[in-house]
This record gives sequence, C-alpha cells and structure tokens, in this order.
Amino acid sequence: MGGLAFLVALVPIVPLDVAALAARSTTVEIDEAELRAALVAGKPRAVAFSPVLDLGDGATAVAWSECSETSCRGSVATLAGGRPTRRAALPAPKRVFAVDGFAFEPPALADLDGDGSPEIIVHYTVTETPRRALGSIVREYVAIYSPKDLKLRFSHELRRAGAESEASCRWTLAVDGARIVAQGGCRQPFAQPKRGR
Repeated sequence: MGGLAFLVALVPIVPLDVAALAARSTTVEIDEAELRAALVAGKPRAVAFSPVLDLGDGATAVAWSECSETSCRGSVATLAGGRPTRRAALPAPKRVFAVDGFAFEPPALADLDGDGSPEIIVHYTVTETPRRALGSIVREYVAIYSPKDLKLRFSHELRRAGAESEASCRWTLAVDGARIVAQGGCRQPFAQPKRGR
C-alpha cells in the first residue's frame, strides 16, 4: 500500500499552458478563399477561421465559425492536400451571438497524455446572444481532439463572465498522469446591501 502511494506521489500534476503550447506549434498559411471553398457550405453571413495548424506530412487542422442572421456554429476539421478528411463540432452553448459569436486563439499540437501521439488543442471564446438588461455571457473554452478521427478527448470552460450581478468563473488546466483536469470554479458577486424603505 505504501509503495503504491509513493508511486502516485512521483507523478506530478503539471499546469497546462495552452498559449505556450500554441507558441511552440507550427501554423501554415492557407488562403481564406481556399478554406471557404473546402469547408463552408452555403452562404453564411460571416465566417471566421483560426490559424491553420500544421499536423505534419501535409496534413493540417483548422477551426472556424459560420454565422447566420440569428446564430453561429463552430467546427474543426483536418485537411490533407487542401481537402477535408474529418469534421467535428466545437463545444458551445445553444445560443451563440450572430455578431462575433466565436473568436479563435492560435491552436496547438502537443502530446498531452504521453501516448506518443499529439492532440489538437483548440482555444476559443464564445459570446452568447445578449439577454435583456444583462447582456451576453462570454465563455472561453479549450477543446482537445485526436487528429486521426477528430474524436473529442476533452473540453472545458476556462472562463465564464456575464453581468456584474452574476457569478464569474475561472478554471486552469493541468495534466495529471495521462488525464487532463480542470481546477477552479465560480465566484458569486458581492451581495448588494438592501436599501431601507
């Protein structure tokens, strides 16, 4: 029993710095018109792309959003020779604002679970449709996919913020052996003192 506890203690929990992983990853330039032709169906009102991640051996990955007059949806795809090989949805709330609903940070490619195969890390912010008197809730996400089949391996919010009267939330990510864990939570706003009648 003591030996097992000793072994577990030897595996440190390592903070996961998504921005640093993105800075060490390689991106490639692909013309936006080529990306639109390969990935976008129909004629959405607005389209936004992340930087294109180099997966090696001529393969790439990109995240993007398509916005209509009423909402936005986000996706991620792998491409080979400029043609999509796999697609998957990005985790997001049901009601995404049609104006600037998604904003993308540079993606990353890194072996997070130590199995010798790197994962695609998509980092983005989603703005929900504004609510009367409260405005929008803004959510920052990380979604991690397997490059081979674009299976979602992990996703979590990093930040959630709304009106001053609502809870604000913040999480950090860490690698615990072969697992990715989120640490943090939500903080309630300070209660306003009630005024006398």
